[in-house]
Amino acid sequence: MSPQEVESKFMANSQAKLKHECGLFHLRRAYRVAGKLYSDVLDHADLDSSHFGILTTIAKNGPLSISDLANRVGLDRTTMSRNLKPLEQKRLVKIANASKGRARFIEITASGERVIKEALPHWRKAQKDFRTLIGDKDMNELINILDRVYHAVNER
Repeated sequence: MSPQEVESKFMANSQAKLKHECGLFHLRRAYRVAGKLYSDVLDHADLDSSHFGILTTIAKNGPLSISDLANRVGLDRTTMSRNLKPLEQKRLVKIANASKGRARFIEITASGERVIKEALPHWRKAQKDFRTLIGDKDMNELINILDRVYHAVNER
């Protein structure tokens, strides 16, 4: 076997092993297909799953500063600001300057609340479909594992 053939075989085996063992590969692959399941049903409300999560977080906890909102949904502040722009343009959220300091606070508008009410049945359908596909026990275990991953990596 030539040195090039040996190297090629080694690389193929290494790539297969890395793909098999890489946690990020598996997280991203699962996210893409699960995200599509949710996005397909949330399209009816003209929302993507990220925007739905942001809106429901604001509705439940708001008004929130951009930093606090970003922390609650696991995004950095810059990414959160980018995600808020289309929601603000659609008048689903309102961004107001705080009376003191530089913090800006996000609150949901009446239109945002209507969109959530419209989207909730679709989101519930996606939840039910996802839970049915993987089963109650695995769904609960998945949520617990992903929560542990989030906190372990975020707190390091």
